Amino acid sequence: MRRFVRILDWTPDYMNVCPHHIDILVECTACGETREFQRDKLYNAARAYQRH
Repeated sequence: MRRFVRILDWTPDYMNVCPHHIDILVECTACGETREFQRDKLYNAARAYQRH
């Protein structure tokens, strides 16, 4: 069973401390669509920080 935790204080560094077994859902502020964040689509510089 999935459990969702709403992050009210979102900061850019959250990606660095969020475990990989946690799914991150993002919501488009323009159209309201919600979908799973795809870590593999991040640009290379951001991915380097995830490995630490």
